[in-house]
Amino acid sequence: MDRNTAKIHLPFSVPVMEFTLEMPYVDMLNTYADKITADEKKSQELDWSKNLVGNVKQEHAIEEEVWMQTPQGTNTTLLEYMNTIANAYMDQCYGGIPNEPYGYRNKTPRPDAKQLMVNTSWIVNQYAGDFNPPHMHYGHLSVAGWLSVPDSITNNEERKEAGWFEFHHGSPQFLLDTKYPIKPRVGAFVMFPSWLQHTVYPFRGEGLRRSMSFNYIIK
Repeated sequence: MDRNTAKIHLPFSVPVMEFTLEMPYVDMLNTYADKITADEKKSQELDWSKNLVGNVKQEHAIEEEVWMQTPQGTNTTLLEYMNTIANAYMDQCYGGIPNEPYGYRNKTPRPDAKQLMVNTSWIVNQYAGDFNPPHMHYGHLSVAGWLSVPDSITNNEERKEAGWFEFHHGSPQFLLDTKYPIKPRVGAFVMFPSWLQHTVYPFRGEGLRRSMSFNYIIK
């Protein structure tokens, strides 16, 4: 991962890292998700909707072996790729991975990816009318990104922010916006503290809005 392609957003003074997942990984995840969607038995087996708040077409867990796959043309597994980004996020925003669960007094100058553990991961297939109400994730660090985006969202044919992802934090105050929307695009991902609330608005156009999300636990 080229750190020069990553961008730090500071809505509400909370660090959010936006980065672009390289297309070989996007293609690998889409191929995997297409297979699950087409297999009714497998789709039911991996159904993750009971653990999520979304009102969407389909939500399924990502199997562990997917994290250990290396897309053609690359030499890094999906897990190694994401760990590199997570380490960059913790290093740049907090000075390292904390040794204490809720404090940063003891920081490692160069975080070790072995301290990171993917706790849960899932893929969401969303169609017109589907949405995710405001919610937070379980874990310490979370990631969400887009593998497929309808043309109506990409081409700004929807109503304002329909189909967008939006962070929420704090109470309304003078000169303080409590919402921070991000327009989805294929390959765009965001990394953020798991406690930061967010929502996904419904859209009206045709096509699939597919996202991937996962949570890290810092051991």
